[in-house]
Amino acid sequence: MKRFNLIFGLLAVAASFTACSKEDDPKTKTELITAKSWRMTAFTITTTTGSNTTTQDLYASAGACSKDNFTKFNTDKRVIFDEGTTKCSTTDPQSETGNWDFTANEAKLLLSEPGSSSAITYDLVELSESTLKLRATEVFGTTTYVDNITYASF
Repeated sequence: MKRFNLIFGLLAVAASFTACSKEDDPKTKTELITAKSWRMTAFTITTTTGSNTTTQDLYASAGACSKDNFTKFNTDKRVIFDEGTTKCSTTDPQSETGNWDFTANEAKLLLSEPGSSSAITYDLVELSESTLKLRATEVFGTTTYVDNITYASF
């Protein structure tokens, strides 16, 4: 009986070492952002001039034709902005392509949108399998604008 317990114990220990698989390894930020498409679920802009601060909820005022848009980050550092099922204008292209990359030790997301010669740098507030939260801060003169954007994967 002792021999059976010893063999069973050794098998249990061996199984615990082999039970860990690649799926248990944490995903890289590139794997997380490129795994699925992302749809915006919140977008606010906070404006501060001196001691005056206002926050505007742009997502709440967006039309349904904008709320079904989605973004797809590809592993080749291209990003696709898609109009979704409902287009706001029949003349809008179904999709447009830009570029993306991580910077600052993957703490920031650099995103160039179609038709723009410059890129916007977003702080990567959160990135998980289901949520992407970005923040961009811009200062023009004495006014600071902070964009907070949340996406859900699908």
